Amino acid sequence: MTLQTLRTSEKAAGILSGRLLVQSSSHWSDRALEISRAPMSGLILTGRDSATHLAKIRRTWPDLIIAHDPGSYREFNATADAPFLLPTAGMFGPVDLDEVLDQQRVMGASFAVTPTGHLAFEDSLSLRATVVKSAELDRTDTVVHFPLDARWLKSSHIAEVIEAVENSSHPVGISLAHNQDPLKIAGVAEGLQRIARLDEPVILFRTDLAGLDFLARDGMAATVGATSTLRHGIAPHIRGHKINVADRRSNLLWRPLLHYVRPSYLEDLHANSPQPTCSCGACGGRTLNRFDASTAGQNKAKIHNLVALREVFDLFRSESGGRRRAVWRAEVRSAIAEHERTALALDQRSFRAPLPLTHWAF
Repeated sequence: MTLQTLRTSEKAAGILSGRLLVQSSSHWSDRALEISRAPMSGLILTGRDSATHLAKIRRTWPDLIIAHDPGSYREFNATADAPFLLPTAGMFGPVDLDEVLDQQRVMGASFAVTPTGHLAFEDSLSLRATVVKSAELDRTDTVVHFPLDARWLKSSHIAEVIEAVENSSHPVGISLAHNQDPLKIAGVAEGLQRIARLDEPVILFRTDLAGLDFLARDGMAATVGATSTLRHGIAPHIRGHKINVADRRSNLLWRPLLHYVRPSYLEDLHANSPQPTCSCGACGGRTLNRFDASTAGQNKAKIHNLVALREVFDLFRSESGGRRRAVWRAEVRSAIAEHERTALALDQRSFRAPLPLTHWAF
């Protein structure tokens, strides 16, 4: 197969349409495979050695939808002159963007992802350069990554992001850098909904439940992080922030409430009542706080999170249009009502549904 044939043999938008993929580090990918092999799923590997690990997985699972996120946004800020992180030199001189993307495909990636640097808030020149320089690519297998500071999606700036998406010659991948939860910034949840409604191929990278809302509103695809650090974007100057450093256990998706909680918070909330159980396929009715801080315990907690989230996706995966949104909204409204019932039953009036749920309910 010639390089040009490789570049045009797959259409990234066609591969990704309607998928909820798992984003995982390479060292945890074997476990993530349990979820990513489900219908309309797939696997995005990121971090150290992820490209090499991708090649190994491809040899074992030739039909798996899999790709490599270079994670360039961790290392440098995009500039107008250099929006992509490229090797300084190869065997035969400078390496261009096509060669970097070709290498991803040769290693076994189903589609390629640009090694875009972090797009700092209000750096319009770098955002435009990402669009302009990627337009020079003569290929159909590529997603142009916009690793945005989450503030770009505020109502005051989202028009510029929408313009960039609409001007892109390729499908766009969006991730939102924040030290904890991008949706805590006013306007970001609404901004994501505006992006989802565009008649453009957009995938939401490094997300969580927001990916379900994105898909329910006709966004092309989303990737959910296997760990909390992969459920939001990061940048060279932004690192994840853990609320409770004393509790080293994994955060848990409380399925009926569509709410990620710390195990210690869950235990405090139910200090005078039985701990809640979970009926997802990974838990089978066992208590939700049973996962300990050991590596094995954290791995099992991550599997629970992915299985529980996937089960929500399956409620509307086969639906389309208004029916898809209706099923998702009903699930969200049920979760809000469950928060209210829990607060009343436990006499915890300060316990409320996370703000994003109120945006997703309409």
